[in-house]
Amino acid sequence: MPKIVRSAKGQPVNFDMLKIKQQIASAPKPTSVKAREDFIDQKFRRRLKKLKQDVTQKTVETKEAPKVDETTNKE
Repeated sequence: MPKIVRSAKGQPVNFDMLKIKQQIASAPKPTSVKAREDFIDQKFRRRLKKLKQDVTQKTVETKEAPKVDETTNKE
């Protein structure tokens, strides 16, 4: 049975539960979880590359000098 201790603020603290949570967090991830994370990361990187290409194409198009119509600039 866990021993619950009160903190300096008066809140109950279960050190056994904290130790178990720390062990779970430090354990290596299962292969299925790692494979899913890798798949999502690759998918996201591909999307970022596509977005970067679209942004660079748009900036190149906007940086081109605007075409001036010679008929409107008559003095």
